Amino acid sequence: MKPTNIIEIGFGDIPEWIDFDYIDNDVILYSDVKELPFTDDVLKTNMVTIAVCLKGKMQLDINAERFQVEQNDILVCLPNTYIRNVLLSPDFRCNILCLSTRVVTDFIPENKLWDKINMLSADSIIHMDNDNLHVFELYMDRLKTKLQAPSSRYKKEILYSIIKTCLLELLENIHMDEPLKNEFSRKEILYKNFIKLLSSTELKPRFLAWYAERLFVSTKHLSTICKEVSGKTAMTWVNEYVINDIKHLLLNTDMSMKEIADYYNFPNCSFFGKFVKQHTGYSPGEYRKRLIDEKYDSLHTSETDSQ
Repeated sequence: MKPTNIIEIGFGDIPEWIDFDYIDNDVILYSDVKELPFTDDVLKTNMVTIAVCLKGKMQLDINAERFQVEQNDILVCLPNTYIRNVLLSPDFRCNILCLSTRVVTDFIPENKLWDKINMLSADSIIHMDNDNLHVFELYMDRLKTKLQAPSSRYKKEILYSIIKTCLLELLENIHMDEPLKNEFSRKEILYKNFIKLLSSTELKPRFLAWYAERLFVSTKHLSTICKEVSGKTAMTWVNEYVINDIKHLLLNTDMSMKEIADYYNFPNCSFFGKFVKQHTGYSPGEYRKRLIDEKYDSLHTSETDSQ
């Protein structure tokens, strides 16, 4: 049984009534956003989403983890990310740029941005100073100006060029405290491909051999490289992604423990319970109650603050 009540958002699933500044098969631009559609639904994004908070605050759950986005923050969400419980302050305003994975790798040579964005999986927020935020606003203004201009032979190419520059500025902020590097090593490329495979697989196998086979390496080599590059073994990454998906099912569906255990191919509920407790400190039932309590406490606090 699969989870229900999930709205998948990709380039082929955008409702016509949403008033975007620009949309094609690879790029969506949604500027000066004051409110968001679907705030009461569970969203699963099938694209790279970059949201720049210009004013106010936004609270949301990403893969069952609570995040707060404030002015000067950039929120980065990868494909196969689950978003729920979006709360916006009255003065909230942001710019949103959505990109296909294909166009991201086309825009940025030799995986420079893709590697770094994948490493943000544990913390999806980048804080910018006022000067860098101002640079982003200038690019967005330039994009809007070009969009409003009459059609021309190279209009799309110019728009894409501006968007590529925005991505490079984002890369500059992520790398600000790191030494410059001319190219990524084979080890880093293998790690990138592993994370990309892991994040793009909806029902994630819990066996490392499945990933190693598709990356044409041994399980030992894959785990060693992941440990060297990221500080975590490959199996640790697999377990973290799986437990995030399980958290989502516990919070956002009415699936029973047996149904979730079967969905993830655990041999029985006992093995499933031990796995969840090992990674969260709670049994599945306890953890579901904790997640639900935190959700309603947050909603109650937000309602009180708005009064």
